[in-house]
Amino acid sequence: MIRDEISYELLLILRAGYISDDERVDIRLLNSLVKQYREDYIKDKAKTSGRIPEPLRQHTSFDISLVDHTTYERMETTSTIPKIVTGRFGPMIEEIYSPYTDEYPFTVVNRTALRYSGNGALNSDIIYVAYDNDKLYFKFKDLAYNNMDSISVAAVFSEPEDVPNFDVDTDEYPIDMEGINYIKDRFIQSDVRLLLLDKSDEFNDASGNIE
Repeated sequence: MIRDEISYELLLILRAGYISDDERVDIRLLNSLVKQYREDYIKDKAKTSGRIPEPLRQHTSFDISLVDHTTYERMETTSTIPKIVTGRFGPMIEEIYSPYTDEYPFTVVNRTALRYSGNGALNSDIIYVAYDNDKLYFKFKDLAYNNMDSISVAAVFSEPEDVPNFDVDTDEYPIDMEGINYIKDRFIQSDVRLLLLDKSDEFNDASGNIE
């Protein structure tokens, strides 16, 4: 389902008993709730599962460059990236890959651990990655990887619409069927009218009204 189709499911719930057909609802209000409940669902799931279901992930690429100051980090993304959801075991990054690194694996660690990672003889072939302040930082010993200029990432992003090349109007929204049912249940359990009134304060025109 694309995002608007999930929002339309919420509209049908409203029509089933919470709101009359002659009342108008701004679809942007429902889209906002879909995004909010999706993140809640992902955080709940992350507490009990270490594996990220495929439908929740998005695949994208980011430019990277050498760090221009003397630190233990060798490379970083050239700009901030969309916020990655943090789960039970840290940022919900499922995979990092690059055509330059087929031989060596990536390992995600926290920013503090990055300083001390890869210093031993047995782990010097691993490329360590940390996510902090909406950027990715890389540490490795093989100077051949200084030629990397981009990296591909599969991760769960907090704002799907911010991910490069994601078209919210045509692409499948990154959530599984269990998550869609979670969104609908949360919507039913909430005080829908008060919720929509509160959300409506975030918007100041009616251009997105639906019936």
